[in-house]
Amino acid sequence: MRQLVDNERITKFFRDRELLEHYNDAAIASKMGMAKSNYSSYVNRRKTVTNSFLRKFYNQFGKELREIAGKNAPHIKETEDNDEKPDTLTSDLEERCKNLERIQDRLVETNHLLSKEIYRLAAKMDRILDERLNKIEKLLFQLANDGSEDTSPSKSPSTTYKKKPGDG
Repeated sequence: MRQLVDNERITKFFRDRELLEHYNDAAIASKMGMAKSNYSSYVNRRKTVTNSFLRKFYNQFGKELREIAGKNAPHIKETEDNDEKPDTLTSDLEERCKNLERIQDRLVETNHLLSKEIYRLAAKMDRILDERLNKIEKLLFQLANDGSEDTSPSKSPSTTYKKKPGDG
């Protein structure tokens, strides 16, 4: 995630670049460790000036620019110091995003495990409920038949309790 460079910093860069009149673009690019065509793309605004580009520029030329400008260029030091803040901020934000992604992954897995456990417990509860209802049915049948000696199959429970579709 790139931090945008404000126009004021870009304007200061172009002003500072003009102070390096004894360097041509090839020499500046070489000192910055980049190809002249790449450097020219930034200078001619075909590419957007980034914090990384400014950091390279001021790391190479900041001291020299301060010497050239003397006390009349306090913005050079300010630009150089402010250059670190966006990268630090970006690093902090990237680290926070990674931490949040790890937390999200753990939450998703925990949610999955909890869902499986709830399903397992619901099935177990249904089995226990079926067993208890069958026992109650048998006891009720025995109580109804205690006084009677007729134990014909027509009076015994024909089926055990089964859950009907739609029973919650």
